Amino acid sequence: MSREREMSRRGLSTIVAVFALVSAQAPVRAYTLQYRDSSGIVARRWLARPIIVAFSTSLSSPPPNIKSGSDVIGAARRALDRWASVANIQFFETRSTAETISPPNAGDGVNLITVSTANAAAFGTSESPGRTRVFYDSGAAIVEADIALNPTQLFSTDGTFGTYDLESTFTHEVGHLLGLEHSAIIGATMQPRQAKNGVYGLPAFTQRTLSEDDRAGARALYGSRAGMSSLSGRLIANGPAGQSQAIFGGHVFAEDVLTGRVVAGSVTLASGEFRLSAIAPGQYRLIGQSLEGPVAAADIASAGGSYSGLTETRPAFRSFVGDGTNAFQSVSVTSQTAYNHVCGCTKCWKPAGAQFSQVAVVSRDKLRVSKNAEKLKVVDANAAIQRHACTGCGVHMYGRIENTKHPFYGFDFIHTELSKEQGWSAPEFAAFVSSIIESGARPDQMGAVRARLKELHLEPYDCLSPGLMDAIATHVAKQSGKLAA
Repeated sequence: MSREREMSRRGLSTIVAVFALVSAQAPVRAYTLQYRDSSGIVARRWLARPIIVAFSTSLSSPPPNIKSGSDVIGAARRALDRWASVANIQFFETRSTAETISPPNAGDGVNLITVSTANAAAFGTSESPGRTRVFYDSGAAIVEADIALNPTQLFSTDGTFGTYDLESTFTHEVGHLLGLEHSAIIGATMQPRQAKNGVYGLPAFTQRTLSEDDRAGARALYGSRAGMSSLSGRLIANGPAGQSQAIFGGHVFAEDVLTGRVVAGSVTLASGEFRLSAIAPGQYRLIGQSLEGPVAAADIASAGGSYSGLTETRPAFRSFVGDGTNAFQSVSVTSQTAYNHVCGCTKCWKPAGAQFSQVAVVSRDKLRVSKNAEKLKVVDANAAIQRHACTGCGVHMYGRIENTKHPFYGFDFIHTELSKEQGWSAPEFAAFVSSIIESGARPDQMGAVRARLKELHLEPYDCLSPGLMDAIATHVAKQSGKLAA
């Protein structure tokens, strides 16, 4: 399976934005990976470390479309180093005599960077300066990525007017190699267009360096996220007749209230959900816009994945500005958690784009609602676990069992990843794994899902762990008199 990326009248609705600022401290959180395939199972990123990159011999003997004397190999190395410096990414450089990228759906296992004119057919009539072809395994993890430059375009490393800056092109394409989509932030290296040197009489070196948005994207995929936070929510449009509709392809970005700097951006999924990951805790102004300006919705979409079929923001809406407060300061927990695990059941709250939630238990007398109690409402009063959710953002703040005869009475259920505190018990297993099929996961991908969970040392179960199942059975046996109370 492969995918390629290259640099490349509407009605209005009122907008309802639901969002929250949360801390990202959990040791294992599959949902923090920003990009997922259409089945929503696994994010598209590298699992293998280091990422072995092969420099084609064409970099040492570049073709005539690259200005003589240009530092081609140095430009490629600096592009790799720039991404490696901002996240937990390691590259290992090798050489290859190959000059052409792998054909679609026929990867050779070599992650090639090439500037050879032999790749002309891969570009056709496109004037895009570069192209990255990415290959995935059955679990949607990246297993190969090839970068080629367009032989019909001119490049240099010294700012020669009328040429593309070679280092900027490499930096952008390495972002795709890592699994990043295009960004709608104009100042980002991953925005879909690259200017040529000479525009406004200046060299076009800006995209050599990474913006806050680029760094946040890399850290969201690869870490390190220590001390980082995230913003998540949904965009819902209210139409003239009162009907509501999720907004697909809405651009949401966070602006630091104190400095005015844009720190991260995201494009909403078909469900209206968005997530801005790996940003520093702080106070942000959240801004939402339709993609109808310099970056269009079609610039974000790719042949597969979450944004497949996106051609315009649907429905279009008036821009809005919102200021978020931390709804997750509502609950105070004064003891360590236990039985932390990831859960695939459809009852649990899950962050945007996630198939699993992370759930831990704490003694009921160690949890209290410290503020915003009026914003919490029980989702389903008939459920065994009564989940108290924020009426603004829908997040489940905690779950409580009121039935005194229930095996787990006395325990409250919480999502420790919402806490700003560190040191919570680490996840130990994965529960109700098969249930993600009910959320839309493809059955033929379940083997890959379970394999990935085992890689993360989370033994997958289709109920609870043996210890918890034994506890339930013991409780039932005592209730029935089979065991002494």
